[in-house]
Amino acid sequence: MDFSSVTGMFTSLPTDWIVLGAVVAFVALDALRSGSGRAVALVVSTPVALLLFSAFKSAAVLASLGTQLTTPLLQAVLFIVLTFAVFLLVGRMSANWISDSGAPLQALLAGLAATAVLTVTWVSVPAFDALWDFGGQVRNIFGEPYRFWWVIGALGILAFIRK
Repeated sequence: MDFSSVTGMFTSLPTDWIVLGAVVAFVALDALRSGSGRAVALVVSTPVALLLFSAFKSAAVLASLGTQLTTPLLQAVLFIVLTFAVFLLVGRMSANWISDSGAPLQALLAGLAATAVLTVTWVSVPAFDALWDFGGQVRNIFGEPYRFWWVIGALGILAFIRK
């Protein structure tokens, strides 16, 4: 059996799309196992964390800490911490969103919606370029001209799959 055609197909695929596909699969498997509650909390928490991250440097008490975070890696860690904190808060506020296991199509849609919002957020935060720099194709698709529609579409999909 010749596997070179199959392996050749995966070597020509850009790494960015493989990473995004892995994120879709991870979120979809989680949604299939325990419902779409965590995907909804993640989709809601990333734009809120982006808003808090942009306001962090002008915060009354935290402004001195914000000026000390000059490297992109530290800024990325700060954004991840803010996202995790908001994720926990949204999860606690919406405990009724956590439901039984979802249907396969609902889980796949939750994975696609969460990945779209995560990618839009990743492309929007320049500090994340230190961790992973998406190529031009992903930046064009999930960049500034279309990010509003990706977030609105993801929220609409998650509202649709919730019963």
